[in-house]
Amino acid sequence: MSNLYVVDHGLTMKLERENIVFVKKNEIFNKVRLGAVDRIHVFGNIQFTTQLLTKLAQCNIPLSVYSQRGEFHYKLDVPIGKNGLRRIRQYELSRNDTLSLELAKCFIEAKIKNSMEFIKSYNSHRELTSAKEFLTKMKELLLALEVTNDRNIIMGIEGFAAKLYFEKYGEIINRYLKFNGRTKRPPLDSANALLSFGYTLLANELESLLHGSGCDPFIGFLHGLQYGRSSLALDLCEEFRSPCIDRFVLYVGSERIFTEEDFEYKNEGCYLNNSALKRFFEEYEKWMNKNIFPGKSFSWRDIFRNQVERLADTIDKQTVYRPFIYGELYAYSSEL
Repeated sequence: MSNLYVVDHGLTMKLERENIVFVKKNEIFNKVRLGAVDRIHVFGNIQFTTQLLTKLAQCNIPLSVYSQRGEFHYKLDVPIGKNGLRRIRQYELSRNDTLSLELAKCFIEAKIKNSMEFIKSYNSHRELTSAKEFLTKMKELLLALEVTNDRNIIMGIEGFAAKLYFEKYGEIINRYLKFNGRTKRPPLDSANALLSFGYTLLANELESLLHGSGCDPFIGFLHGLQYGRSSLALDLCEEFRSPCIDRFVLYVGSERIFTEEDFEYKNEGCYLNNSALKRFFEEYEKWMNKNIFPGKSFSWRDIFRNQVERLADTIDKQTVYRPFIYGELYAYSSEL
């Protein structure tokens, strides 16, 4: 998947034959062949012609629009998949309290297990404070999750697990970037700026995959209905926050790809500056497309597609959903 990121403010994007043409002050700034692009992300004050928008729709190329600071505004997405029966089954499943609750528990179970694997892996290389106590508490939360069918208790377990995890994550990431606890809307420090940005891009990728599969991204099982929110995409995000995005942020921090000089504080939040933003996209694309298991040729994006297929199969057949567990990566690779 080839993603095009547009961050130069004041550009106009036009269609010229089979090319996307970028114009600035009546001069051609750049050209990109339409066939080389699978998805477009636009940040800040960028304009586009109706001819280009029409062509993007015809070619099934999603266009996501963000603020200059990376806050998601709207998306022109691929046509929804033609499997109407799948969507009917999804709606029915979402109204079934028992089955929807089991799915919600699957997403939380994966989130907790992947958080544990992250901390356990890091602790094996560089000892953390009270790592054993953290893992013990998380195991207790998994046991509590297994035996409860109360949605309020389930959400409480998820919230407490996240609190424990980010306390340990903070101990790790603070060696490289500022992190004073998880903050969002707006992020208040450099690590949170990267985390929030990564989560936003991840959710948009998953939303488009769900859309194309015929699922309804707005009907979730863990995240409830809320106007304009892609609840099912956010459900799937829970499996990938720790193993994918949190590891990515640790990587770019520990390798000094980003330092505090790459961030600016404005509008009561912390954000990447313009020059660092372009570097972020380069590193994000490398991360998402690289082979993530030795001797196997598959990337994070291959795993995203496979999980959407797993979820669609669960919706179609009402079978038990198998979430992505990072610690089971070797066994998982046989499916790809």
